[in-house]
Amino acid sequence: EELIEGRISLYDESGRPCVLVDGFRAVSMSNVRRAGSSGGTRDLVYNVDWERTAPTVVPSAHPSLSLARLGEVAGVALEEVVALRGRSHLEAVMHAEDTLAAAQIAAGLREIGVDGTFSADSLGIAPIMRTVFTRLMDKLAKRGLLTGSNGSWTVTKDFATAAESAPSVLKDFLTSYPGHLPEALLCTSTCGEFGPIIRGEKDAVQVLFGGTNADLLDHFYGDGLFSSHWMASIGTAVREAARSLPEGRGLRILEVGAGTGGLAAQVLPLLERGIHSYTFTDVSAGFFSSANQKLAAFTEVDYKVLDLEKAPLDQDFETGSYDFIIGTNVLHAVADVRATLKNLHELLVPGGTLMFMDVATPQLWTEAVFGLTQGWWHLTDKDLRPEQPLMQRAQWEAALKEVGFAETLSLPGLQGPEGEGQIGILGRKGGEVVVETAVAEIPVETSWVIFADESGLGADIAARATASGA
Repeated sequence: EELIEGRISLYDESGRPCVLVDGFRAVSMSNVRRAGSSGGTRDLVYNVDWERTAPTVVPSAHPSLSLARLGEVAGVALEEVVALRGRSHLEAVMHAEDTLAAAQIAAGLREIGVDGTFSADSLGIAPIMRTVFTRLMDKLAKRGLLTGSNGSWTVTKDFATAAESAPSVLKDFLTSYPGHLPEALLCTSTCGEFGPIIRGEKDAVQVLFGGTNADLLDHFYGDGLFSSHWMASIGTAVREAARSLPEGRGLRILEVGAGTGGLAAQVLPLLERGIHSYTFTDVSAGFFSSANQKLAAFTEVDYKVLDLEKAPLDQDFETGSYDFIIGTNVLHAVADVRATLKNLHELLVPGGTLMFMDVATPQLWTEAVFGLTQGWWHLTDKDLRPEQPLMQRAQWEAALKEVGFAETLSLPGLQGPEGEGQIGILGRKGGEVVVETAVAEIPVETSWVIFADESGLGADIAARATASGA
């Protein structure tokens, strides 16, 4: 037999406490007969089997933790990891990445015959790639490798030097910054196919996800030195929000654009097991198999497809069903930022929190790697993002408020050659605060049953027991 003791808490749909049963006790029973059975041979194949199931996650109340406090703990966690890695070191890497990208783009241009004056037309650049091509050429011009603008450029002596030195620049980068191997090799992969990609003959996505590059991307997004400190920041904020809830209450967490599970692998170990739910989503199920292997120990994870650009209700998601929504490097990739933020706002409970990390400034390295993918440029909200998909902190906060978030907050990123790199954004949905109130204790009434004959003894016992307070 097994004895289970505890308390039962009942809550309504809004998370308000209704009933508390304290001192609950249950005993599992075995080797019992069927109800009404007199035994016999049929009972030889009858047995009671108790199955353990995962506890149901109850709706959480409005987080008692303010958004300012969440931002504070997230910022402290962020700074601790940045200090450990060395802020000046990380910012130096960002500058070195752009130098590497410039040399490799120059080498890629030389491979397709660039020498002297050229244009997008003369090189046969695909129409869909002309925006990124123009941006990359203008950035090379700012570095002195080209002259000209308005669609026509001429190489300089520095261009020839950069193109010829690309192999040695790569070697120097790897020697100086060995912990940033993925960034170097990803840039080498896309720029090594610069001509075919920019002419539309090859898809950069196939280059990035082909062969060993898929593992490089997994490392870059999950354990990379530029992303892991932000994941630690988000994980700390989620843990702090969970700790602020009443004992035994769980958070309903939704991760968007979850990919191969890098963020989930950082967040889940920080949470108490068995009381939280974690919905792992991406635009397709393609990453679910590898993510499931990485997160196999966490049975509370539910894998679902979620397209951020479509209405959640049309994808088997309920309005107001999540307390905390998180994501990394995903929201810039949508066509319409406001529409996506409105969808996320709809998924949050009143008082729910959205926290995500994204890239703020288009470094040369960023556009030489991810900017060469056609999906990078499918934005349609040109009034908000007229030239490229990335947004600064103030723009994100303004967009959050525009779609209905009551509070916003942002965390600054490292300073790169052209501005902040990755940044953190938080938003909180407005709504009535559900306050946890103490449950009044109801005194237990004791009853006595007296069995006696008709001699009057029972009545006498009852009278004496009542007089003594029983």
